[in-house]
Amino acid sequence: MSDDKPISVHICHGSSSPECKCRCPDGPCEHVWDGEWVTEEFPGGGGTASVTCSRCGMRRIDHDMWAGP
Repeated sequence: MSDDKPISVHICHGSSSPECKCRCPDGPCEHVWDGEWVTEEFPGGGGTASVTCSRCGMRRIDHDMWAGP
């Protein structure tokens, strides 16, 4: 691996908050995915975009990585 390209790691803290309880993938999910659309550009190129939960602000991409298949 080359040292000239940084690697970004995003840590998901689970998807429950005081505003939204979530027991995905085994139970109900209180998130409402109609919040703000956010984009993020990574240093060195690339990026991501995701909708957020209008109740708690969690990004959908973080929820999906946490809940997983």
